[in-house]
Amino acid sequence: MAHIIHNSIGSLSGKAGNLVFKKGKYGNYVSSAPRPTQIPATKGQLRQRDKMKCVMHFLNAARFILNQTYFPINQKKATYHLIKSYYLKHAISENNEQFYINFSKALMSYGMIRPPAHLNIIEVDSFTRSVTWTSETDQALAQTNDELFVVLYQPQLHQFYFEPNLAFRKDEQAHFKIPEVWQGTSPPLTWFGYLGTEEETASMSVFVE
Repeated sequence: MAHIIHNSIGSLSGKAGNLVFKKGKYGNYVSSAPRPTQIPATKGQLRQRDKMKCVMHFLNAARFILNQTYFPINQKKATYHLIKSYYLKHAISENNEQFYINFSKALMSYGMIRPPAHLNIIEVDSFTRSVTWTSETDQALAQTNDELFVVLYQPQLHQFYFEPNLAFRKDEQAHFKIPEVWQGTSPPLTWFGYLGTEEETASMSVFVE
């Protein structure tokens, strides 16, 4: 790209042959028009595209949750870039050349808080569940007022449900509801985690089968 310093013919913009003229904040620029490639994508490139498509399909639906629950230690990169990088490296599997999310390795939150321990879910009725856990308030990075949250995912509908503030860590028991619009579908996938009340942070989520 070239920068046009002195221009006696006035403002330039648009395309002429293989040249593209652009008007930017700091003056006029000229660059070569991009050339469409005729080279077909390699098998490796197509595989990488499919992998990315699988991850983004999942993350785009969960983004409204991750914006509230993901607090990476490395702040030099954008949070969503770090989430995507983790999923591409650790939370995706392949079978018969088809990619799918490995739900047990999928993270719904991230941070420095001690994660929930010894979670146990009991069915109360068709849409109500009771969950118990061990508070571990005598351990490091555990505050009595850490707030438990639940994330539910219904794969058949590709829908997420997020309920924060279920209870405090010290309570060791809570109830949550499954959306009634999910009636007639398979049981949802479930993650739990903590959010900090004194600062913006969270625990790593825990997947409960």
